[in-house]
Amino acid sequence: MRVLDNFFLQLPDENSKISAAKILIEFFSKFPEKARLISSSYYYLSLMPLSTLSYLIFITANYSMGRANWCLKAAQILAEQWPNPLTNIILARVLRECEGLDAERAVLEKAYLDDKDMVVFYNLISNLIDSNRVEEANNAIESIRGVVEKELAEEIDAVKKNQILLEQGIKNDLFAPDGDNDIYTDEMCRNYWTSYYESFVTRREHVHGDRLILNHFLDWVKYVQKDVEVVLDFGTLCAQPLYEASILAPHIQFIGTDRQKFIAEMNSEAYPMPNLSFDHGDIFEVMEKVGNLPGRKALVHIRTTCTLYPKFIEELYESARKFGFTHIYMIENAGLVRSRLKFIDFNCMQEKALVTKHRLNIHNYREQLENAGYYVNKFHRLAAPGLWRGDHPANYLGSQYEIHAISR
Repeated sequence: MRVLDNFFLQLPDENSKISAAKILIEFFSKFPEKARLISSSYYYLSLMPLSTLSYLIFITANYSMGRANWCLKAAQILAEQWPNPLTNIILARVLRECEGLDAERAVLEKAYLDDKDMVVFYNLISNLIDSNRVEEANNAIESIRGVVEKELAEEIDAVKKNQILLEQGIKNDLFAPDGDNDIYTDEMCRNYWTSYYESFVTRREHVHGDRLILNHFLDWVKYVQKDVEVVLDFGTLCAQPLYEASILAPHIQFIGTDRQKFIAEMNSEAYPMPNLSFDHGDIFEVMEKVGNLPGRKALVHIRTTCTLYPKFIEELYESARKFGFTHIYMIENAGLVRSRLKFIDFNCMQEKALVTKHRLNIHNYREQLENAGYYVNKFHRLAAPGLWRGDHPANYLGSQYEIHAISR
C-alpha cells in the first residue's frame, strides 16, 4: 500500500491521478479479495485519516462484494477530499445501492452542473433509463446527439444494415436469420458456454451483468416456487443458473433446451442433479413433450429471443399457451436503438421489432404476450452494474427488460 501511495503522489497532474484511480477500480472490482492484503496491514490501519488510494480501494472492494453500506461514509469523504467527476460517480453509485436511483441521480445532476463532464452525463442517462424514465433519457441523448453519433458511428452503420435484414425477415415471415446471418455456430456456442460459466461462477452481481441476471432469475424462482412444478428454459447455453435454481427449489423440475445436441451433453455432464435435465432440437417439439408432463409449467428465455424474428416469438408464446405454460419469464435486450438514438418505451412500442445494437433485436413483447393470452405481471429494467464503467458512451446505453407474464 505504501508503494501505491508513493506512486500516486508522484504522478505529475490530476488527469494522471484520475487515470491511475480508474485502473485500480477495474482491478479491485474484479479481485476484491485482494484488498484484504491491504486492509489487514499495519500501514493501512495506522493511516488516520486514510489516504486517497486507501479510501478508493476500500470503497471498490466493498461495493463489488455487495457491501455498499459499509463504504458509504468513505465515498462521501473521498468525494469531499478529492472532488472530481470520478469520485462523484463513485459516490453516486454507492448511494444508488444504499438509497436508490433517486439518490444517485441527485448527485449526478449536481456533479454535471458543476463540471459539465460527459461521463457524468452518460451515467445520468443510464440512471434515467434504469429508472424507466424513457422520455427523459431520450431527451438527454438528443441534447448530445452530435457526440453520440460520432462515438457510435460504426455501430449506427451496422444497425442500419441489419435493420434492413430484420424487415426483410418480418416481410417473409421468417423465424430467424439463416445462412451466414445465423450467428449461433457450434464454435460460437462453445465459446459462449465457457464465457458464461466463468462470469456466473467467478463474478459478482455488482460487477458483472451475467451474475446480476442469474440472481434475478433465482429471485423469480423463489417468487413462483409455490405456483410452478416444471420450468423449461429455452436457449440455455451454460446451465449454471438452472443448476443453482435446482438446488434452491428441489421440488421443481428444471429442463434446459438448446438447438445443438452437444450443448445438452455438456450441461448434462457439468450439472448432474436429480431435478435437472437437458433436451435439444426443435423448441416446439420440446415444448409439446414438456406440456405432457404433470404439474404447472413456466417457460423461461434469457438473452435468447433478441436474435430471433417476431414470427418466431409469436409462435413461441402461442405454443406456450397451447401446451399449458401458465408463466413466461424473460430477461431480454432493450438497449438504445442505434439507428434512431432512442430507447423504446415498453408500453408504447408500435413496431414488431427493431435492431438495437449489432444484430440484437428488441421485440414488442407486451403485444406478443397479450395476443397469446398472457398479461404482464411484472416489468422493469435491470439496473446496470459496476462502480466504474469506462469513458465510452456505449457502456452506458444498454438496458434489459425483466418480464414475468401469466396466462389469463
